[in-house]
Amino acid sequence: MDDLGDVYGDWYREKSALSAGTLLDRELEEQEAQRRQRETDDELYQRSLPLESMPVLKPLGNTGSGCQQKRSASGELGVKKRSRQ
Repeated sequence: MDDLGDVYGDWYREKSALSAGTLLDRELEEQEAQRRQRETDDELYQRSLPLESMPVLKPLGNTGSGCQQKRSASGELGVKKRSRQ
C-alpha cells in the first residue's frame, strides 16, 4: 500500500508542477502579449502625430481690423464696427 501511495504522490507532485509551470507560462505569455500590444499602440499613436509641430494659435482679441464682437440682450453674437477716434 505504501508503494501505491508513493506512486500516487509522485504522480500528483509531477502533475502539480506541470500545472504550475503551465499556469506560469500562460501568465508570462499574456504579459508578453500585453507588452507587445502596448508597444504597437504607442507606435500607432506616434505615427498619428503630425511630423511638424502645429502652429500655436493666439487668442482672438483686438486684431486691428476695427471690428468688435458684442452680444445682444438675447445672447446672440453680433459684429459692430468700431468708430475710430
